[in-house]
Amino acid sequence: MDNAKFKYSTSAFKDVKAVQAKISKPNDFAQAGDLYRSFSQKDKDNLIKNLSGALMGVKNPVIVAKMISHFYQADREYGMRLAKELNLSREDLEKLL
Repeated sequence: MDNAKFKYSTSAFKDVKAVQAKISKPNDFAQAGDLYRSFSQKDKDNLIKNLSGALMGVKNPVIVAKMISHFYQADREYGMRLAKELNLSREDLEKLL
């Protein structure tokens, strides 16, 4: 959603014009998924352990479910491993979302 009080900036350079524009089809999760898939299995295991430990401290289950859904959108395995580590089934997540 565009906010009228913020304007796109344009800058003129010698024989070049740079223009800020909307991304037609943003993929907000691709980079996170690529990064996750680039990790070794040990690094993935450590990441899941650290993230699940942090998410266990979140008191609002809806926020936990939303976070898991974001990780799932980045990479299916990523989200599923987090959900499993937090003992949340697909049904549990669907109820919360």
